[in-house]
Amino acid sequence: MTRAARRIIAAATITAWLLVTAASAATQPESFTAVFHDQVCGARLCGTGVIDHYGPVTTITVLSPPTPGPEPGCQTFTGTRTATLAKNRRSTLRFAIQGSACGLHNAWGTFKIVSGTGTFTNASGSGVIWGAPAPGLLHYYGVIRLDR
Repeated sequence: MTRAARRIIAAATITAWLLVTAASAATQPESFTAVFHDQVCGARLCGTGVIDHYGPVTTITVLSPPTPGPEPGCQTFTGTRTATLAKNRRSTLRFAIQGSACGLHNAWGTFKIVSGTGTFTNASGSGVIWGAPAPGLLHYYGVIRLDR
């Protein structure tokens, strides 16, 4: 094998390795933690929050009409939350959410990241929700995958 052929094979091998490494890094899950403080804004919820490692956000949440919850005095909800980074209004995350709320102090559920823009382009992920319904604090704990 000639020296030129060995160089081409070496370059192709390194290029393939870099492409595989970059592709696998794009799909590695990262820890996702956020806190949202919601207020009732007409037929939806609006508020502010913080997504760890990304900073402050504004949010809008649209919920379907509630259905009876798992216990008397509880209600179950489904809906969407859109969070927009305060420092970059073109960076948004959209969540599908579902869960239950019992009284003023207990809410729990799950979320799925269904889309993202800007910093969050092609984001995916999921996790759990815990906290107090509006006007309270909801904590999101889970994973996020970013296509970098």
